[in-house]
This record gives sequence, C-alpha cells and structure tokens, in this order.
Amino acid sequence: MSVHIKPDAEGIYSYDEMQKDILNDLPSSLYTSMNRLNLDGKTVLYAACPHPRPIRPFLSYSFLDYLARLLSTPEIERQMDQSCDEALNWKAKGGEDFVDNVFHGTLIQGFMGPDGKLFIDRGSKKRMRLLFGFSLDFFPPHGSRKRSSSASIGVLSVYCLNLPLTIRHAPQNIYISVITGPKAPHQEHLNPYLRPMVDIGVIGWERG
Repeated sequence: MSVHIKPDAEGIYSYDEMQKDILNDLPSSLYTSMNRLNLDGKTVLYAACPHPRPIRPFLSYSFLDYLARLLSTPEIERQMDQSCDEALNWKAKGGEDFVDNVFHGTLIQGFMGPDGKLFIDRGSKKRMRLLFGFSLDFFPPHGSRKRSSSASIGVLSVYCLNLPLTIRHAPQNIYISVITGPKAPHQEHLNPYLRPMVDIGVIGWERG
C-alpha cells in the first residue's frame, strides 16, 4: 500500500480505492482486533464520562495477563532476573563513567525497595524485581492534512525495562491500551486511564 496521497482531477487529495479498502478493513476497536488475532486475553471494560458527554466505554487489556504472558517464557524470565543481578554487580564494582543501561543510572542504582534494601537486590530468596516504562502519544487517525478532522486517538504503551533493548519494544513484549477519543483528553483527565496499571503496580510493590 502506497503512503502517498495523490490529487484527483479536481485537485482534491484523497485515498485511492485500494487504500480505502485497506482502511475500511482495519479493526475499529481493541475487541475486534483481539477476535481477528484469536487472542483470548482478559479485558476489563471501564466507563469514561467526559463532561458533558454521555458515558462511553474504555476497554483495557488485563495488565496481569500481559505480565503472565511475559513470564510464561523461561528465557524472558531469566533475562528479567539477569538485568537486576548484573546491575547489582555493576554497582559493587564501582560502576563506570559511561552509562548505557537504565539499570546503571543514578536513580535505579540508589532506589530502595519496600524492604528498605536496594530495589535491584533480589536477596537470598531471589525475588523478581521488575521495572517498567511507559509512553503515551496521540495521533490523528485520518491523517494531518488541512481538511482532515480534529479527531485524535491515544496509544498507551508499557514495556519492561528489564528486557534487553533488542527485544524490549518487540510487539509481543509490549502492553498496549488505546484511548479512542474522539479527542485527546485534557492532561488532568489522563490519570483514570493510567489507574488500572498503577493499581496493579501498587499491589506488586506492597506484596512483592
């Protein structure tokens, strides 16, 4: 599919028929996408109610299911543990002037866990310590041309920083949640969309 949009006889830019067919065939919801891919992961349906509009649904994929899927691969689990062990050894050796790993940064090297010890220190019981990063970006689903609508869709992605860079952002290793719009919520209204993951994080922090 070509990404170029050419003008018609009247000079109006629009998609050709093949592009329109492809766009029409794209799933319009997370539920549809999961059905087409035969994914049976657990989802949770929340209600989003931006005043004064009626309540609309926000479908979120279960973060616990995502985490369970990651940990179901022995090699992935080994790499997650290895990142903490190597970071702790790196600190014991005095570190280096050049840092190219988030686990070697000042914040993580001095960050204390709920037990009062270094977060990267898995202790004698070899508890798993997981560190996550997230990004949130909004984009116009209909393109950014002058005549396109002002609709905006948000994509929230969460990724495990314990994983090597080579696989950290691989599609199968990323948690995705979609904020359907039609417009990007104000900054003060973003927290409810983040809350499902934060609540799970709090449980993991307190219980280990």
